[in-house]
Amino acid sequence: MREIVEHVAQIAAMGGGVSRSYVSHGLFAIVHGRYVIYFRQTKDAIQILRILNGARDVSGLQFDG
Repeated sequence: MREIVEHVAQIAAMGGGVSRSYVSHGLFAIVHGRYVIYFRQTKDAIQILRILNGARDVSGLQFDG
């Protein structure tokens, strides 16, 4: 889990991540191995909302955190 959190922090610090605002406002995603990490970033924090298998259909999921 620590490895995942560090990966998200590194990507977010560089302004990275792929916008997934079409799924939920302000949502970003990055790939980590076979998983997709969904997160939001504020000025002070990164909120990891879900870590899901990359093959999973997320169209029906809620990402309000």
